[in-house]
Amino acid sequence: MEDWGLADHRLQEVLNSFDIQNVKKCGGFAKECFPNALVETYLYYCTAFKRKESQQELKQLEDLGWKVLDEKPIVIDGARELLEKLESAYKLFLITKGDKDLQSLKVTQSGLRDFFCRIYVVLEKDCRVFQQLIEEHGIDANRSWSVGNSIKADINPALEAGINCIHVSAPSWDFEYAEPIGDYYSVNNLREVESILLSKGGEN
Repeated sequence: MEDWGLADHRLQEVLNSFDIQNVKKCGGFAKECFPNALVETYLYYCTAFKRKESQQELKQLEDLGWKVLDEKPIVIDGARELLEKLESAYKLFLITKGDKDLQSLKVTQSGLRDFFCRIYVVLEKDCRVFQQLIEEHGIDANRSWSVGNSIKADINPALEAGINCIHVSAPSWDFEYAEPIGDYYSVNNLREVESILLSKGGEN
């Protein structure tokens, strides 16, 4: 868009705003949210710069949005090793946000699927999702842990459900920002997660 003369210093902010609006409209991380946000950002700047939109440019941006979803996931260094050590001490569950088919594919592509007793794909993580998992599997929340890099999605709803939490510091986008509602462990890497979980012992 910069090459097309359709950008200013707010470009990323505008894109994020449309992306967040779309997530809220869809009630969670539907796969069309990001491609639509790219198109909406383009149209916004066409209006702002009083330039007629180009169908070719529109299609190029929309295709780019869908292409992002086709990218294979990158497994964080140490993730497989951590899961290998934890699977003998805990029952492991994965809760991931997004389109069911797309997220299931990404979990399979990651090569980590077999570590988990059950995988849940939801449009949005909230306390109800964690409570449902607790009830379905007869889990003792006090002896269980939620580990993730989002205060909004991985920490707060789990705390609300009575689960212990570990927040792994990592870059995240604006939509995931939230003030924590309780106490939790904060770590910088997965080695620290291993140290905490293997010393505490637990269930899930």
